[in-house]
Amino acid sequence: MKTLAYRLLLIYTVVLSFYIFMSMTNIYKFYIMESTLNSVIPTVLSFFYVTKTQNNCPTSLNVAARILMIWYVRLVVNKKLSNFVYFCMSSVILSVVYLSIRLITEAIFGALLVIVVIFLLNDLIKDTYMTQLSNEIERKVLELVAPSPDERRELEDVIEELKECVKQEIKKRKLPVFIKLVGSTAKDTYLKNSLDIDLFLLFPTSISKEDIARNALSIGRLFLKDTEECYAEHPYIRGYFKDCKAEIVPCYKIENASQKLSAVDRTPLHTEYVKKYLSKPQRHEVRLFKQFLKGIGCYGAEAEVEGFSGYLCEILIIRYDSFQNLVQNAQSWKYGKKLTLSDGNHQSFDNPLTFIDPVDNDRNVASALSKEKFDLFVKACEEYLQYPRVTFFFPNETQTWSLNTIKSEIQKQKCLYIGVVFSKPDIIVENLYPQIRKAARSISEACERYGFTIFDTRFHVDESGNLIFIIIKTKNELISKTLVHVGPPVKLEKNVRDFILKWEDNPSVIKKPYEKNGRFYVEIKRKFRNIKDFLKYQVKNLSMGKHLDEIIKEGYDIVEIDYLLRENLHIFWTGYLDGKMSWER
Repeated sequence: MKTLAYRLLLIYTVVLSFYIFMSMTNIYKFYIMESTLNSVIPTVLSFFYVTKTQNNCPTSLNVAARILMIWYVRLVVNKKLSNFVYFCMSSVILSVVYLSIRLITEAIFGALLVIVVIFLLNDLIKDTYMTQLSNEIERKVLELVAPSPDERRELEDVIEELKECVKQEIKKRKLPVFIKLVGSTAKDTYLKNSLDIDLFLLFPTSISKEDIARNALSIGRLFLKDTEECYAEHPYIRGYFKDCKAEIVPCYKIENASQKLSAVDRTPLHTEYVKKYLSKPQRHEVRLFKQFLKGIGCYGAEAEVEGFSGYLCEILIIRYDSFQNLVQNAQSWKYGKKLTLSDGNHQSFDNPLTFIDPVDNDRNVASALSKEKFDLFVKACEEYLQYPRVTFFFPNETQTWSLNTIKSEIQKQKCLYIGVVFSKPDIIVENLYPQIRKAARSISEACERYGFTIFDTRFHVDESGNLIFIIIKTKNELISKTLVHVGPPVKLEKNVRDFILKWEDNPSVIKKPYEKNGRFYVEIKRKFRNIKDFLKYQVKNLSMGKHLDEIIKEGYDIVEIDYLLRENLHIFWTGYLDGKMSWER
């Protein structure tokens, strides 16, 4: 509405300038013409001349205003209403020309004026409007994710109570331990509906890893509920304290990253760095950035997500000062983008994004970020700048397609979907998802090596059914009966002899080893032409990771599309087939 008002104002300014400064005699009187309108409604022109000037303008305001309305009504969601407006506006334009109220030249000049006004102000109005829109959206998002003073005090009370409990237990055990709150709650960059209390127990380096782990886990069991013991470089424990998620993590107390004995030891240094260099206003910028990443599915460095860690979010805001400036720059990032907060030569990493850790210059803070999530983030930044929407931060829930719709879309593709289904092992997600990804790659690569065309490979973890699905999209056809197996170059005589010896009497050989273009080949009969048969016998021979290998030995199923259309997979199929980004739904 604002941009419509700006453009109408400019059109009126141009047209009124003609009326005021370039007055002309009325066309009908000048050419001694009779208006068609006057013959339809006698004396109507006399009425017009009582209420308006008899000077004529070479640009039709009637036509210009209606064309501008047609330009804007395309944005109306209600198609019946927009079509009705199209009809009305077009009728007015045609009528003023047909009834000789305006000459065709005036209508043409009116149309040209609209085109000039639209494109002359397009960038200026768009930039102003988009800035205002994004500012308003971001203000509303902050109202939803930033904690209120009361919520902040309530969390601080919970943290102090947990710290006091742990402190008393440490004192009771006479442990030389320093308690430190780390993470987003310590840096005041947490989202109020998604917070973790990260309490680190800093031990002197003279104590063994076994002792610090044993003490941290036993202390955690005393005060946390619904605990889960996790194992990274140091074992740690997580659970709930006063309905808040909490982790108690042991580490060694160090002064700088060069002293670290494990990666977790530098986490307190990260907290201190962010508290020192992140300004108070920038804390809200971090919150906006985190919620943006959550909305597009890129927040979290854990294996399940492979996105941006909280610490990476914080140093990105330190680097770019604000969320808006970060998004503006990130829209043009390319694979291999490198960022630092300090001068000097730094180590190179083969990652989509490299951000040298200001605390440890030998580390890439963005090492967990996958290419898929990097590309998704860049695309989201570009589209957010073009048209900011609250759905970038809070996407709508996926409206699950019906079974018939899913079937119809799959039939249009004329492809074959095959699934490998097996039980989900009872392990933490940090260990589960890397193995699932490895399994999906192993299966896909094995199929391609054998000659099958693989278009796509996806996986889905069905928590309710405790199952893992690896779904392969391939050609809906049998592969050739024979396979040409490539042997060694002719000049490698020993390898050639071994190659001939291996295949000469093999019963699967269709055409014995032969030389062609300086290399040996052999043509053999395929054991499998159908990908389902191939997977049925070959999956058990692939390497998928420690826990999945054990599960596969116990059994797995190779299933076709009818089985894959089960109700628990409808959300997966909807998201996969509709092709929409989370913010577009």
